[in-house]
Amino acid sequence: MGRHQQEAGKIEKEQSIKDPNQVPGNASIKVFHQNIRGLGNKTNELYRHLQQDHPHILCQTEHHLREPELQLIQLEDYSLGASYCRKTFLKGGVSVFAHRNLKI
Repeated sequence: MGRHQQEAGKIEKEQSIKDPNQVPGNASIKVFHQNIRGLGNKTNELYRHLQQDHPHILCQTEHHLREPELQLIQLEDYSLGASYCRKTFLKGGVSVFAHRNLKI
């Protein structure tokens, strides 16, 4: 099977996932990554993107938040799984949210 056929098969599997709560054993997990450059005031905009694609995992870089601020971020159907916040410098940071029903 050629590389193009493999990639086409992978896309078909990804598109076949209708419910982000269920990941069939042979399907790929959808990961949404964005260099958000400040998450605090962009949660509504981020959520609009999630409505269209329904990823399983959300990764944001440069969220610019401190740990207490990041803990207050609420994204419907997602929970904060891992994060890094700078303690001495401004900006930066990484957060990883997982769909609340994702079972791996």
